[in-house]
Amino acid sequence: MKELDLLLREYLDQHWPGAASSERRAFARLLELPDPELASYLLGHAVAADITLEPVLAVLRELSARRAG
Repeated sequence: MKELDLLLREYLDQHWPGAASSERRAFARLLELPDPELASYLLGHAVAADITLEPVLAVLRELSARRAG
């Protein structure tokens, strides 16, 4: 999904350099998810069972909201 790729790239550009190691590990785990599952988390259609992913998902949702309008 191109939109996901752009969003993940934006995260890397803006947040990765200052991210804590726990956030970096969570981001790496997100990259292992299938695109439909990740999109579902970002759109709020599902909640990640792994709560350690939530801080990164919150940042990604914020970036997505800014892109949308």
